[in-house]
Amino acid sequence: MRYDDSYDEPPSPSRARGVSPAWRVVAVLSFLGVLSLLAVVAALTVALVVQEERQANANVPDAQPWPRPPLNEDDMAGGADLPYPTKQDLRPPDSLPALDGETPRPKEDAPRDAFRKASEVVWTAPALPLPERVLVSPDGARIAYLQGDTLWAGPPDGINSIGEPGHAPNAGPRGRRRWMNGLPTPLAWSPDGSSLYSTDADGALRADNLQGGVPPRPPDAAHARGLAYLPEGGQAVVVRPRGRTKVEGPEGFVRPDPTEVVVVGPNADAHRVLVPVGRATWRDPAVSPDGKLLALVSDSGHEGEFSATWRLFVVPVAGGEPKPLTPAALHVGSPCWAPDGKAIVYERRARRALEEDVLPGEGMQANLYEVDPTTGRDTRLTWGGGFSSPTVTRDGNLYCFFRSAGSEGFKGELLRLPLAKARELASRPDLKRRTVRVWVDLASAVLKEASLPADLTPLQLDEGKVRKIQEAFVRQYRERVGGAVLDTAAALDDVRSNLRGLDLPAAERRRFNIVLGAVAGEYLCRRHKARWDFAARADGPPLADPEAHAAFRWAANPFGDIAFDDPDRDDEDAFTPVGPLRSLLSAADGRPIVLTPRPGAVRQHVPAADADLARGVGLLKDGKGAEAERVLTGMLARHAGNLHLTLHVATLLHDHGRADAFRELARKLDVDKLKDSRAYNLVGVSLLKEDATAAAGAFKNALRCDLHFGPAYFNLAEAYALRKDAEAARLCLRRYLDLMPFHPSAEDARRRLDELSGQP
Repeated sequence: MRYDDSYDEPPSPSRARGVSPAWRVVAVLSFLGVLSLLAVVAALTVALVVQEERQANANVPDAQPWPRPPLNEDDMAGGADLPYPTKQDLRPPDSLPALDGETPRPKEDAPRDAFRKASEVVWTAPALPLPERVLVSPDGARIAYLQGDTLWAGPPDGINSIGEPGHAPNAGPRGRRRWMNGLPTPLAWSPDGSSLYSTDADGALRADNLQGGVPPRPPDAAHARGLAYLPEGGQAVVVRPRGRTKVEGPEGFVRPDPTEVVVVGPNADAHRVLVPVGRATWRDPAVSPDGKLLALVSDSGHEGEFSATWRLFVVPVAGGEPKPLTPAALHVGSPCWAPDGKAIVYERRARRALEEDVLPGEGMQANLYEVDPTTGRDTRLTWGGGFSSPTVTRDGNLYCFFRSAGSEGFKGELLRLPLAKARELASRPDLKRRTVRVWVDLASAVLKEASLPADLTPLQLDEGKVRKIQEAFVRQYRERVGGAVLDTAAALDDVRSNLRGLDLPAAERRRFNIVLGAVAGEYLCRRHKARWDFAARADGPPLADPEAHAAFRWAANPFGDIAFDDPDRDDEDAFTPVGPLRSLLSAADGRPIVLTPRPGAVRQHVPAADADLARGVGLLKDGKGAEAERVLTGMLARHAGNLHLTLHVATLLHDHGRADAFRELARKLDVDKLKDSRAYNLVGVSLLKEDATAAAGAFKNALRCDLHFGPAYFNLAEAYALRKDAEAARLCLRRYLDLMPFHPSAEDARRRLDELSGQP
């Protein structure tokens, strides 16, 4: 018997005759070895080339914009005594300097803050994401909420000790339970508040008794979208979907299955249709205390609209047609009844600012309202936004979930206060006078009183028209808003920032732009010596010395704060934003401010204010330093307070070696009042040769104003080097390179480090 492997291999035409199989194996292995050796050599060559390129480019900054990197405030860890400051405490980041002669008005509590202070914080959400809804039991003893796919329930002071997430308290060892995610998950309390009903991931209603007993049997309502129990008889109102053929609308919009509202008895097969299935969607049922009326949220009357629109309805439990109670809104939800049955409290969010009495800065967030189910009279309970999930308990207390965003991030709190107290806070007479509607009417009335057209544009203004707008604004403001007239940068900035971002029609935005721009401009003229210039032309001859002009003028457009991008306009210069007024004044550095709808034109075509600047520069270039000093210092005396010009002249004197004049100029700077890194740096440079220790203190103060102020790190290192402290000097330069490794001056820092490397 012969096996397959014992047969001789048949001859192949490609095989060399007379060569044994062993030699063939050796040849193949040798060939593979040569290929491997060549690959290794090639890899080493590439690596060496890359390494040489890296070494050649090690000191070349990348061609990219220099970002301001975040600072590590933990540099002091471990008790290290660093030679540079790590805290920006003289002028904290993003702080604005105080303005002379402006005492801010006493800060009043915003309506939202007043409501918050009058309330008791019952519970604080322990973590993000914040729950969408917090449901309080009828007796106020327990709360329930969904966070992600987990249901939590229990007393407010014990909500974090109810057991494993996803496991309702005292409900038995069911393991981790997933709840319906992405659908309106119904949560409902039994009338006595002992049991909580919810929907699990399979769509079935589950009941959990929070007092340790056996929970009542839930109604047979698979995939319910809403649930509410009647006060007697064990009946429940259930909102349940009904399948319907799906048709895709425009932009891929597919409507969800419509719903019907039924009353289900204790027996699973006994039910009565209260609202039959149709095209409308129904949700959030709430039964009146006497069990006779049912409140519901629905898009009935607005079915098929791409942007959902909701209203609050009531329908008799005995049967009848649903009756709408509230205006259509972007969001309506969480209706609950007052204990006497005479009001329904709910949350609502407007679609546009002008649809409701929205306060500036509110951002059309949800607020609480109450409506009379008999008359339909709708009144507001909260102002300021961020309120949701209302519940009115049997004792007349109003609970609501309040969302806020501050320096510590988002926070959610469950607030409680008497419903009567909430009504009292909401009825303050000054609240309605400060709404967006009042501001819109105010802007129109101002233009009308000034005999100016409603479609006026900034390019059609002149100084006389601006003055008319300001005078009309003062009268209309006192009549419609009341209180002190806006006459500080802080007050004007607050109003403009609150009105910016509102969803207003373009015509209303333009009126705000005109009126508040004129008011802000007149304020700058009156309090900060600004002046208007409407005559600048973009096609005129340019200035002979634009740098000299820049030292004397700062152009700004006060009409740009409220304007949004408007496709109907192409004159972009007319709507260039300038930001807050206090930022504008800070950027001006004491330069006179020129106000115009076209700031670009002013920067090019307004003549310089003082010819002595160009004259002084020329004298320095000609070597006539003493005469240049007299001209420049005399010019500074005429323009006292112009910090920008002072810094400009100080740089000229320093660069031309006029040390005595430079020191005298720095000595006159009130640096502790200015709190400006550039001013502290000038003082330090003026002291560097005479007193390196005092100079180092000035450079540290410069960094305490701005931890990214690069010149101070260089100069501080030089001060330490003069004090024979090379290690401190090296640390300052390394700090600079850590913060700004790609700055154009980074190469200077590396070179100085090399020079210090050999010093002890």
